[in-house]
Amino acid sequence: MFNEAHACQVWIDEKEQWLNSMEIPEKLEDLEVIQHRFESLEPEMNNQASRVAVVNQIARQLKHNGHPSETDIKTQQDQLNNRWSQFRDLVDLKKESLNSALGVQNYHLECNETKSWIKEKTKVIESTQELGNDLTGVMALQRKLTGMERDLAAIEDKLGDLRGEAERLATEHPDQAKAITGRLAEITAVWEEMKNTLKTREESLGEARKLQQFLRELDDFQSWLSRTQTLIASEDMPNTLAEAEKLMAQHEGIKNEVQNYEEDYQKMRDMGELVTQGQTDAQHMFLRQRLEALHTGWNELHKMWENRQNLLTQSHAYQLFLRDTKQAEAFLNNQVRDIRPGS
Repeated sequence: MFNEAHACQVWIDEKEQWLNSMEIPEKLEDLEVIQHRFESLEPEMNNQASRVAVVNQIARQLKHNGHPSETDIKTQQDQLNNRWSQFRDLVDLKKESLNSALGVQNYHLECNETKSWIKEKTKVIESTQELGNDLTGVMALQRKLTGMERDLAAIEDKLGDLRGEAERLATEHPDQAKAITGRLAEITAVWEEMKNTLKTREESLGEARKLQQFLRELDDFQSWLSRTQTLIASEDMPNTLAEAEKLMAQHEGIKNEVQNYEEDYQKMRDMGELVTQGQTDAQHMFLRQRLEALHTGWNELHKMWENRQNLLTQSHAYQLFLRDTKQAEAFLNNQVRDIRPGS
């Protein structure tokens, strides 16, 4: 037992010496080396914890059996447990320092990546200057901007995350607070520059801005139309009267929503006719096809709603019939019991 306890303490001495001499570096690659060493230490600590547990088990057995060296055994046991507890605290402390330093370096890395991301999108916007302000150019611009919408939203979310991270890290590392907040200010400036580039590009369209707005609204309307058609087509069939009433109420809500879009649809049609009137080039022909598909989809939506309404009305009537039948059956059963002889 004493030999095993001594071996454990020798291991602890060795690792403590390494931890106490460790200085947390600033470079990410050096931090990753230290992190790897800590990862290698973990299985060693698990193995050592098992050895300490064995020493404690043997010590308890010896004391229970009244060993003549019980006092020395307890002293050795307590000493080992105290050393082991102190060692684990030291490991946790060093890990915390390491993770904190890694947090700073990862923050700088994410700042670099976000800055590159924003600059990439700025170049995409700048490249649209060559597209022109006619329908072809505006449609190409709209496609590019539509494809960028998710990226721009993601960048804005990322900036929000970096602001929170910068505030936390600046508090934890006051000696590096200036550099941390400086990186955030740098990225924010690049972001504002990109937004100004986008605004300038849209303003340069002049009258074509109305066309761009029309194309954006057309995209949004077609997306809503497709979602609503899918919603109607995927509605369930009721199995009870309560479900039938609930589904009919939901279906009526869809009708109200469609009616609210009626004015938007008419404006879309009128603007589309104005834009495509007398035009025969490929882009205008494609736009005309989109408008025809919109008209077809709008009419199909109304037909789908009516068909679904008829089906729900029939289902509701059927559920009413089932309810009334059950009530009549129960009434007749009660009547039969009342008129039976001896009742």
